[in-house]
Order: sequence, then structure tokens, then C-alpha cells
Amino acid sequence: MSVPLNIAEGYGKKESIADFKRFLRMSVGSCNEIEVLMDMSYDLGYINEDTHKEITEQYIALRKQIISTIEKWKNG
Repeated sequence: MSVPLNIAEGYGKKESIADFKRFLRMSVGSCNEIEVLMDMSYDLGYINEDTHKEITEQYIALRKQIISTIEKWKNG
């Protein structure tokens, strides 16, 4: 929930580029947290290898998209 909520809150403050980028950076941090939680869930046997790989790859892709958005706002 943290990733989309931070993006939504930041977008609401998009008049301030610095605020929007701050919330986007928090979203990147939340993606990193999810990766750690996925690793822990796999290590503890709560999820299988395929699920671990699929969800982790999705969050890596999402993190790249958010970073790209941050870069575009820096230049825009």
C-alpha cells in the first residue's frame, strides 16, 4: 500500500517539484522494502520460488519506472 499511497500523496503536491520528487523517492524506498519482505517470506517458506521471483521482478520494474519519473521531473 505504501508505494501507491506515496505516489498519490506526492501527485497531490505536484505544484512543488521538490515535494513530488520526495514522495516519489519514498515510493522507491517502499519498493526496496517489499523486495526485502519477499526475500524474507521466501526464506521462511511462506511463498514459493516462482511467486518470489514474479513479485520481486514486478517491484524491480516498478522501481525503475518511478526512478524514470523522478528523472523526467528533474528535467521537466
